[in-house]
Amino acid sequence: QESLLNQNKFLGSNETAVTLAQLKLALDFFYQQLAKIKEDHLNLAQSIETSIEQQSQLKKQLALIKSTADLPGGELELRLEIHGTTTGRFDVSYLVGQAGWFPKYDIRVKDVASPIELNYKAEVYQNTGNDWKEVKLKFSNADPNQSGQVPKLNPWYLNYKRNTLYKSDLSGLYGSRAPFDGHVSGIITSPDGGPLPGVNVLIKGTTLGTVTDANGRYNLTAPGIGGTMIFSSVGFISQ
Repeated sequence: QESLLNQNKFLGSNETAVTLAQLKLALDFFYQQLAKIKEDHLNLAQSIETSIEQQSQLKKQLALIKSTADLPGGELELRLEIHGTTTGRFDVSYLVGQAGWFPKYDIRVKDVASPIELNYKAEVYQNTGNDWKEVKLKFSNADPNQSGQVPKLNPWYLNYKRNTLYKSDLSGLYGSRAPFDGHVSGIITSPDGGPLPGVNVLIKGTTLGTVTDANGRYNLTAPGIGGTMIFSSVGFISQ
């Protein structure tokens, strides 16, 4: 419309003169039409800007949804059978799988002349899909599936090497293999190669066992008489 108005803005000709009234009428017409065209153009530009902003917000929401891990969910259904109108209070509790804790140690030292401060901590892992940030927790090592023996703590040698290798002091007496000291450790991985936490590790025929931590690691003190270790987890075939 603007292009058509610009092409027809020349009034009169060499032979025909334009009166003042005709000129005023033409100016009013061009002003009204161009003003309406500019107003429509401004409204369209503002609408496009609003649409771009809404599109950006939707893209951010989609990115946030895609980055959120799929957590397991569930539903708790409570059925009651009563014979009359009454009031009461119910405390509902339930057990969850794939939840537990494992010990961690925080070592701090001020200087070489000060004693080492060893803080005993607990790292919790769970797969309930709920946030445990405000949940009161009680920790216990009275699980019958846990080992009944005190685990052996091997010494740590600190040096300036990038990788530290541990060698038994008895390696010279027994050749390349040291005698079994009752300590068993390892890492359990899922079929896709990732660590598998919460796997029950049990020595067959005993109550000695443990559970893998969040990184799939386990440490167990076992009797040095030989035996079979059983690995079991929910959704997997025991091995």
